[in-house]
Amino acid sequence: GGELLEAGLNGERVVYIAGIANKVVLSIFAKPEIQSLADLRGKVVSALTPGSISDHLARILFQEAGLVPGQDVKMLYLKTGPEILAALTTGVIDAGIISAPVTLKARQAGFKEIVNVPERNIPMIHAGLATTRDFLKEHRDRVRGFLQAYIEAVKYAATNPKETKQIIGAYTKTTNQEDLDETYQTFIKVWERVPYVSTAGVQSVLNFTRHAGAKTAKPEQFIDNSILTELEKSGFVNQIFGR
Repeated sequence: GGELLEAGLNGERVVYIAGIANKVVLSIFAKPEIQSLADLRGKVVSALTPGSISDHLARILFQEAGLVPGQDVKMLYLKTGPEILAALTTGVIDAGIISAPVTLKARQAGFKEIVNVPERNIPMIHAGLATTRDFLKEHRDRVRGFLQAYIEAVKYAATNPKETKQIIGAYTKTTNQEDLDETYQTFIKVWERVPYVSTAGVQSVLNFTRHAGAKTAKPEQFIDNSILTELEKSGFVNQIFGR
């Protein structure tokens, strides 16, 4: 999310055309003795790279608890979810923001989920599909076909969980059934039949983007839902999902 908006604010003609996940699908796990966000004062918390969705989420949660990053909480940025879990296990950090299926491993290791973020429905572009305005203009039919295929894939995932988990396993290189179940159950809840890009989700990312232009930018500058609107009005979506 943040990377695309940074590019757009720097003058690149990039635009979101679909929202794969319009809310945050992450969780924050901590040592068992930490019961709430307020208990993170004076602690070390890990997220992925600065400007990433997990970094934005950390700032939202800290703000909610009245904590200032770098002042009340020390941030440690790591490259992957497994690295964050390893740091939590060895005591290098006190809490970390992770996603499925690492959430399952953290739970099994006895760490406490102090905030179940998906249940909060925090708007943010956790994952999206994007292109350039020029490509969209010059190859509109190709983009339409791509989005039709994506919508069909969402329908397939919803109605064929076993096969979908096998596909996820092929791409994530795992056959661990518990990991696949955790990943599928986490993401199937946020895949929408018409994946319109959420203006609130884009605004949420803009709020924490360090670029000077973010303060005056409007979410609509980075969104083009026109093809999805056409597909819904044409009856294509109802044809795939049924009324």
